[in-house]
Amino acid sequence: MSQPFPIIVVPKDAAVATEAMGTKFKFWFHHPELGYCLYKQARPNTGEDWAEKIASQLSELLGLPHARIELATTESQSRHG
Repeated sequence: MSQPFPIIVVPKDAAVATEAMGTKFKFWFHHPELGYCLYKQARPNTGEDWAEKIASQLSELLGLPHARIELATTESQSRHG
């Protein structure tokens, strides 16, 4: 069964720059189809990852300006569940 929102698996060596703003672990990487992307590691049990995705999708439907949000994980996280 295909997922309505696929999860991008970011290779462990994909980081091209770090991002110091904020409190979450994050880094910039280059995706072959999307270009430069900011990976932000979600904190467990907060729902902040899917909340940003929902806000992005709703903004798209309403024609509002917004950042494109895609769900992602790193290779090391995908191996651990």
